[in-house]
Amino acid sequence: MSLAELSLWVRSALKWAVGAAFIFIVLLFGWIIISSVSSSVFKPRGADAAFGILGQPIFTKTLNNFKSKQYEIEANLPKALEKVEVFEMSQNAKFNEEELERLTSAFGLKGSEKTETDGLTTWNRRSGTEILELGTGASHFTYRFDISKNQSLYEAKASLNKESAIEKAKELFEKLKLTLENKNINDKNSIVTYYDLSPEGRAQTSEEEANAVEIGFFRQVSKILSSGDAPIRILFARGGNDILEFDFYFSPIDTAGAPYPIKTSTQAWEEVKEGKAFSRSIGEFGTVKITSVSLSYWESRFFQPYLQPIWVFSGTGETNAGEVKVQAFVPAINSDYLSTPAAGQSSDQAP
Repeated sequence: MSLAELSLWVRSALKWAVGAAFIFIVLLFGWIIISSVSSSVFKPRGADAAFGILGQPIFTKTLNNFKSKQYEIEANLPKALEKVEVFEMSQNAKFNEEELERLTSAFGLKGSEKTETDGLTTWNRRSGTEILELGTGASHFTYRFDISKNQSLYEAKASLNKESAIEKAKELFEKLKLTLENKNINDKNSIVTYYDLSPEGRAQTSEEEANAVEIGFFRQVSKILSSGDAPIRILFARGGNDILEFDFYFSPIDTAGAPYPIKTSTQAWEEVKEGKAFSRSIGEFGTVKITSVSLSYWESRFFQPYLQPIWVFSGTGETNAGEVKVQAFVPAINSDYLSTPAAGQSSDQAP
């Protein structure tokens, strides 16, 4: 190659290099512009939040605003976390014929009167003592026994401790072939409550005085236990030989979650004091003392598209009737990543 040819080749190579560098710079700036625009328009800014802007947790529609004239806190606020995962929920596949037969047989309702309306299948004993309701679009069901039809149950002691209640529940799951594997649920997540049932209603009581025992199985995800409505809840009587109620509202979650920026516990506590928290309690308290603060996930008997983290404030509230146990719930997701709630949407009615 002559010197002239070499010089020509070098000049040509430089032109290609400069052109490639220019194209690279243009593409880089284009990518930066597109990324900034898409971050602000199509998804929350500054986060890998896969589900975009989330709806408000369902308890903002089903529970009451939490209010008190005075707030006190005796618990240590948890350390700040930057992000927590959100999980997408999906409906269980609907029951097949074999599963339906197993359910109706287990509750003694096989051959009972059956009706189908608005996506709900109902089996009802003619005496009116028992009813089984099944959502036809998903594997959710509820069972109820009308205790007023057998008032001897009011007088019988429950005679069931926590360990025995868990064993009775396991026997029932086996009978119904409801496996809890890979459901984020096990007996360590169960909560037992003792009740005194009467014609006037139900009141919590001691194990010795109870005529009914409720066991609720809650979900545990990423070492965080869910709150709200237990995905699986059973009310036993007479040593677990009588089932008074059975709720099965479990919905599976996708294994892959998406991290979202969350409020600090301090920010959530300020919202409680501003009356922006929610609770099952009705009315305004004189003084509320918070003794426990934890991060949880909210479960509901109503279907929800996402399993979202919440802050739970537990303690006691003073009323005219004395002290009562209270809990207040605050959405944990940063407000920038939640849709604005509709005015006046808080209610004790189903959404």
